[in-house]
Amino acid sequence: MKAEVTITVLLLAIAAALWTWNPAAVGKLDQTDKADSVMPSQFVSTAYHRRSDSSSTANQVLGEAISQLRNSPPLIAQVKLQIDLLDRKFLGTGQYSQIGTGSPKCRWDLTVDGVSTSLHLSQIFDGRFFYRLETQGDQRTLSYVDLFEVRRLTQQNVPGVANLSAWFGTGSLAVMLEQFQSAFDFQVATPSQSTESNVTQPIQTTILRGEWNREAIRQLLRGQVAPEAFESKITWNRLPGQLPHSVELYLGTDDYLTSFPYQLICYQYVPTSGDEYARKQIFKLQLHRVEKKDSIADEQFEVSASGLEPVDLTKDHIARIKMYVETPLK
Repeated sequence: MKAEVTITVLLLAIAAALWTWNPAAVGKLDQTDKADSVMPSQFVSTAYHRRSDSSSTANQVLGEAISQLRNSPPLIAQVKLQIDLLDRKFLGTGQYSQIGTGSPKCRWDLTVDGVSTSLHLSQIFDGRFFYRLETQGDQRTLSYVDLFEVRRLTQQNVPGVANLSAWFGTGSLAVMLEQFQSAFDFQVATPSQSTESNVTQPIQTTILRGEWNREAIRQLLRGQVAPEAFESKITWNRLPGQLPHSVELYLGTDDYLTSFPYQLICYQYVPTSGDEYARKQIFKLQLHRVEKKDSIADEQFEVSASGLEPVDLTKDHIARIKMYVETPLK
């Protein structure tokens, strides 16, 4: 499986999707102002509720965030993207929505510019089918995967991968965080506070920092990177150029939301001298103007194939998953 596919849900979910298509930058979607929906925009160190800097605590914090997302009321969040990857810079905007309350239904809508024609991407999971609708100029393509067909395979355990199917971009924010938890080793950084000019109550923010788990990345990059790159420690400059090396998650809590992932930043380590590396930001995903809803209509998670010839990618999906399930690395 290609590296850009393995990282899909981290960014879209979605976490997720940006490594499965050519990213591009700044589109516009309608956004509504709401006094009690905010995005942390500036993080200032504070002594608030300092947690022990341990991986067990980080996993506990991340597990709480995943649980909160899975069981939250329906919500809609606006999305901002910044990408600086492979000598190209892009910006983008969009919207994320999920039914919540235990339902896996979710939707990402993105507009990304930076090439000759803006790219509009919708990724929709209706609980069974994962749809991907791309529009660029006059070109519209629709593909889908029937996840019921791959359910038996994805229930099997592969070290470093919490949900095999999710690595193909079929998940929600909760699934994205689940993948980070299984594939990265996290520590809790110093918690912080954040405010926006129109918000009087600060958001208490816990920052988690993680790097790839050596076993997870060894599994996911099999056949692409020589095994010696992972023998004693990860040789970062031997990884594929589009792959992030570390991540920061900003989980915010206030009276409106609990443990919500307002910001995700991915980095690469750039060699400087000897065994030293400098950290370079390659991707930032920000979620803001988050609004809880009483309900979101099921129709929002349906796709019209009118005028299109949908492409069924289920067999290809199964074939790639089988590699991990049937021949796991020892």
